[in-house]
Amino acid sequence: MKKIISILLVFIMLLPSFAVANPNNEIAEMEMDGKTINFNTIQLGVQGKLTSTDVPAVIHDGRALVPIHIIKDMDIKVEWTEATREVSIITTDKTIVMKIDSPIAIINGEAKRLPSDVPPKIITYRNTGRTMVPIAFLRELGLIVNWDEHTRTVSVEAPKDVIVGITESPISVKEVKDITVGIEGSNSEIRIYTGEKINFTKLQLTDPDRLVVDFENTKFNLNNKSQLLSNNTLQLEIHANGIRSVRASQFKVDPFVTRVAVELEEMKSYEIFYDESTKDMVIQLEGYEGIDKIDKIDKIDKIDKIDKIDKIDEDDVDEGFNYREITRSSTRLELSGSDITQYDFAVSDYGRTLHIITSKDYIELPIMNIEINDLLLESINIGEDLDGDYYHIEIRLKENVNYQGLSPSNTKNYFIEFTIGNNHLVSKEGVLIVIDAGHGGTDPGTTSSINGLVEKDIVLDISQRLNKLLVEAGYNTYETRTADTTVALLARAEIANQLNADLFISIHANSADRQDSATKKIILNPIPYGVENYYHPSEENLSKHSNSMELAKILQKEMVEAMGTYDRGVKTANYAVLREAKMASVLSEIGFLSNPEEAAKLKTTEYRQVVAEAIYQSIIKYFQKVS
Repeated sequence: MKKIISILLVFIMLLPSFAVANPNNEIAEMEMDGKTINFNTIQLGVQGKLTSTDVPAVIHDGRALVPIHIIKDMDIKVEWTEATREVSIITTDKTIVMKIDSPIAIINGEAKRLPSDVPPKIITYRNTGRTMVPIAFLRELGLIVNWDEHTRTVSVEAPKDVIVGITESPISVKEVKDITVGIEGSNSEIRIYTGEKINFTKLQLTDPDRLVVDFENTKFNLNNKSQLLSNNTLQLEIHANGIRSVRASQFKVDPFVTRVAVELEEMKSYEIFYDESTKDMVIQLEGYEGIDKIDKIDKIDKIDKIDKIDKIDEDDVDEGFNYREITRSSTRLELSGSDITQYDFAVSDYGRTLHIITSKDYIELPIMNIEINDLLLESINIGEDLDGDYYHIEIRLKENVNYQGLSPSNTKNYFIEFTIGNNHLVSKEGVLIVIDAGHGGTDPGTTSSINGLVEKDIVLDISQRLNKLLVEAGYNTYETRTADTTVALLARAEIANQLNADLFISIHANSADRQDSATKKIILNPIPYGVENYYHPSEENLSKHSNSMELAKILQKEMVEAMGTYDRGVKTANYAVLREAKMASVLSEIGFLSNPEEAAKLKTTEYRQVVAEAIYQSIIKYFQKVS
């Protein structure tokens, strides 16, 4: 590969930062992290000239820190977002987002650790605050950085033999403009619009089965940016025709590589080729028997209108909405869009009210309140948000009604079925539920490399929401911790045993990131996502074994349905909190903090409430089944 000098390189630490100390440094009183600190100041040279900045360069913990805005003089765009305390460094081919106090940077959608894990800091001098970064970071931008011990000067320059940001010998870079999923005959197809044939490499992975295709010298630059997640990745949840999901992102930037990962029910024969007629690169997968096919996105079939329940005036509704009777004891709500869109589902009011939120882009619904008053539903209210961009559908159930989602959250047509419950009233008197918020105090659990969320904080919040729901419903509860305190592992199960609890649930968040045993560096893995519930397969206590397994199954089903996430299944484990508990006990992993989408969701109070409601509903259904 010919020599390329780019202003932004992938963050791989090649050189150490300067470790400097000089007792003769001038001292300046500045503020950092809410404290007043005496810093040793140093001189700063930019492009061969000494530069005076409102916040001077300093030495802190043996490292030179400089204000990031100095690189503006080198035609690099720097932006500050106050609401999120993030600084963005932008060029024509790369975007780096750094959060104050976080050692993780997002580079074209991919999380990378900053050199030596030194985060950007805000240092304030004479009422002016600036974002400061270690000089090792500037080296990783492809800039030339030198230290003169005699004059205590850091100099920063762009390479003299090239224009910053321009390669000496340009390489033809292709672009991925669109990705769609559909069928052709009996085969599934993922079509990647590129406009020209592109070289690629492929890789097959297992657990789960995945086909990974890397397109060489290719930028990930979709025409429709609204499809992207906050980290600039595309995620299509398919769950049909043997395809679970399709994900795409900018995998590398030097050289450019766009990665498309297809998660499958099971690996099948496939072919990758260029379609000259459509200018698409095509991943064609052998057909799956016995699985409903998905509609081709570019050829949407008109759905036949089905009869409405007599209580709804057909003139008042639209083809996108349909509520109809299935049997004498079951009904179905059907929402029909013109294209694949996202349907967000939530539950409130102890399972009596369901909420569906979806964009108006691909579905047309009437804004109205429909009084149903049949055996199952009281009403369906179709409203909209304040900006008029989303529909909010609120479904009010009658007592003793079960509901089941029949569609993935990312789909064209969304179905929910309602049935008369066979539930009998369960006495809550004397029933005790122990809620265990995992980790706490000196044990933080996992920390998200995406947005800095800490497991111990997230699970405590969800545990307290669950406790509130159970107490208000009349249950007796006990929380192993109600604040950020340390609780010994075995003490958690022992508390439940001493209280003679009827149910023990331990709430945790997951992560697929791992630490390399040799280098101690964190290896990021943003792919896995979804929920899973664990129980201990007790051979000595068959009643506990049976009840724990039943509880785990109910939790898994309800959480997947309510949270609209991937079903990772019910699993067994020899965890101490499960092994030592003498009652029905489950450890629930509510999602992956290492996954960009799930980390973003878990950051919101709305989604945490959905998680709590799902666990609450599971507990209700468990006691209804076993009592």
